[in-house]
Amino acid sequence: MKPEKDIFDRAMMLSHIDVDVFGGKVYIIPKRNSTLKGSQKWKDTMKEFVQNTMEYLKQHHQKSN
Repeated sequence: MKPEKDIFDRAMMLSHIDVDVFGGKVYIIPKRNSTLKGSQKWKDTMKEFVQNTMEYLKQHHQKSN
């Protein structure tokens, strides 16, 4: 399996060329060994997950249904 960061970066790359990725926002649950290495958007996503975990998980669950 590819790391979440790689999947996230590919989704963000598509959004830069005006492709609608998953209807808007990407929600990824980071693995235990995830790092902050990567793009600024990846770092912002990780920060949002840490600072507002329950709301993030609610949104993730809605998107996965």
